[in-house]
Amino acid sequence: MLRVGIIGAGGMGRVHADCWSKIDDVKIQVICDIEVDKAESLAKVYNADVATSSGEVIKRTDVDIVDICTPTPFHADDIISSLKSGKHTICEKPITRTLESAREVVKTAREVDVKFMVAHVLRFFPEFATAKNLIESGTIGIPRMARMRRGGPYPAGKWNDWYAKVEMSGGCLVDTGIHDFDFLRWIFGDAERVYANALTWKNILYKDYGLATIRFKSRAMAQVEITWAHPSGTPLKAGFELIGTEGMLTYDNYSSTSLRVMREGEVNSFSMESPVAESPYLTEIRHFVSCIKENREPLITPEDAYRALEIALACIESARTNRPVSVGGEI
Repeated sequence: MLRVGIIGAGGMGRVHADCWSKIDDVKIQVICDIEVDKAESLAKVYNADVATSSGEVIKRTDVDIVDICTPTPFHADDIISSLKSGKHTICEKPITRTLESAREVVKTAREVDVKFMVAHVLRFFPEFATAKNLIESGTIGIPRMARMRRGGPYPAGKWNDWYAKVEMSGGCLVDTGIHDFDFLRWIFGDAERVYANALTWKNILYKDYGLATIRFKSRAMAQVEITWAHPSGTPLKAGFELIGTEGMLTYDNYSSTSLRVMREGEVNSFSMESPVAESPYLTEIRHFVSCIKENREPLITPEDAYRALEIALACIESARTNRPVSVGGEI
């Protein structure tokens, strides 16, 4: 039996708790939040203990896995403390808010004998996983170009309005764009340079928008459009075009035939289950549990998470300075 301590009882903490509850031989042992009413409400559902500080969870001897679902600025200290305490650790993206703290996390993860994964869940969405498999099988030839789109309403009304504080959230390019930056690295390999424009530094209350161009060492190029400017209540919209030397993959989450393969003279559609039989968040957590039980490395490495953050931070620096920013230095 693996026993889990969840740090953070907000939106993602609730999503993760539901997932953990559906996995055999796993027990939610304790749920932590500085807002004790949130912790108590969620703990009651899963018959778990309540804690009000991350340290309480990490030091418990009856916790094998620590699941960190807190705002980004709190990730680094809790990840490092959890890993050094011998706990398997999964953390919501992004890995941290700064590259300096991310390097400390990577260094710690390399030194300990426990599993660690940042929850870049896009790799577990059927459309994105299928696209990756199709590219690896050569369906569209050598991948050369991509256009990614993702957006919805501003995430207002959260704890301490932290999304509105760039120094905490990094704005839409860091918090939301990092999904697509990780996916693009998964497809194209390491990035080389970014150039971006964004509203992030314009101090427009509850609106953010970013447009980034990324060049990869493989000579591929990608454009990523991220928005937090849709009207309140608007569903998330996401999609991509992945173009290779012999064809193209397209995805639109509003389309019933969401994934299409286009080659010279032919179009094939993949109708993904909607809703999916299993939540990608549950698939992601099952994967992490299997890595613990089978002693294998998770799909997302600490270095992967670092590189995705590196691209995201380069984007907001480029938007701030109106200059291209190089990426890909030593970790």
